[in-house]
Amino acid sequence: MSELKYHYPSKTGIKFNEELLYPHENQRFTYENIEFKDSQKHIYKTSNIFLTNFRTLILTIDGVYDIPYYFINQLELKKPFIGKSKICYHIQKEPILLKLSCPLYLKDFYPGNKIYNCSILYPERINLYFPKDEIDKIYNNLLKIINEEEFSLKKKKK
Repeated sequence: MSELKYHYPSKTGIKFNEELLYPHENQRFTYENIEFKDSQKHIYKTSNIFLTNFRTLILTIDGVYDIPYYFINQLELKKPFIGKSKICYHIQKEPILLKLSCPLYLKDFYPGNKIYNCSILYPERINLYFPKDEIDKIYNNLLKIINEEEFSLKKKKK
């Protein structure tokens, strides 16, 4: 299991490993050979993207980039007439204090003092570039996962 942060080393390179998952997390969709770029100047022409029910995992030759859906403020689809189609994740600029805002799966997995004392600084924007003929399907898959809210702080009352 990974440490609690945005970027960490991968033991398997760009191949997926079940050890990356939290309890009750499952892999939903895989997209290979995708370009990834964030506002912290990390750029990779070849990345493998794994959408789970809790987060997006981006595996590059440099390691894993871990983006919980809970911290995404806005999801944006851009399909320019000229240029690359992309899905943008917008995240707050300030560090996220987990003692104030934390998804349920993290609270269940880590001891209270680890969560209470932790903050994570995510890039303000993350861009994932997909082929134009597949981007609508990928975006809809992502929206479906986010709307299910399995990652959320509190479960919906039934």
